[in-house]
Amino acid sequence: FKAERFAEITELRALCNLVGPYGIKLLDRELLRIVQASVSSLKETLVNNRATLDELSKCFLKEQQFNDALKKLRVPDVDAFDGRLLQMGNALSFRQLLHEALRLTTDDRIPYIFSAVSAAFSQYPRNTFSSTDCLAVDCLAKELGLEVTSADHALKAYMQRGMGGGDTAVWNLLPALCSASFLV
Repeated sequence: FKAERFAEITELRALCNLVGPYGIKLLDRELLRIVQASVSSLKETLVNNRATLDELSKCFLKEQQFNDALKKLRVPDVDAFDGRLLQMGNALSFRQLLHEALRLTTDDRIPYIFSAVSAAFSQYPRNTFSSTDCLAVDCLAKELGLEVTSADHALKAYMQRGMGGGDTAVWNLLPALCSASFLV
């Protein structure tokens, strides 16, 4: 597994050398658009099957009612749901590998800038709630490939656009649809 990961990172480092940070930023934006489209599709599937998923959530201990409710799920919706989850996971995994390669490349090519931004980024706790005081350093850290975890503002913005509103009741049905997708 380590040899495969090393080969992937080496190839992605070569890509980072070719296209540079702005090229990686463009690729990142396209990957985030895939994530946004996947989230929108997931929401659509949840909305289309809302009544059935509500019923599944309420009767999971009653086998006969659960099986009857499970039959009401639209199989094409569930198949599309599984595909979108895989697509989103692949995009996010590739994005993580791409940023890891960018981190290694920028550390090699511009070590003084990398270490200065890395030091500044490590001086405060993660900017989870998008404090404007820290946004500039967060953006610099992300563009140099540093792992920003909960301070990934671009990912948050694209996810919010894909979620399209604050209907948390719909998103609370996501675990029910995930478990039902294994049974359909």
